[in-house]
Amino acid sequence: MPVGSKIILLDDLLATGGTLAAGEALIGNIEGVEVIANVVIWEIDFFKGREKLQKPTHSIIHLE
Repeated sequence: MPVGSKIILLDDLLATGGTLAAGEALIGNIEGVEVIANVVIWEIDFFKGREKLQKPTHSIIHLE
């Protein structure tokens, strides 16, 4: 990825937040590249996975 790249992570489901948190950390280790947001289709609010994430997170559908 070129230096100065801005990344939006896209996932199908946010439950515990482990996958997106790992993605944020992995991409965050690349010098000059920044994760600016997360986008998910489904979010299961009950698991509170959003609390593990550092970047703004947007969900299309919420399941309580």
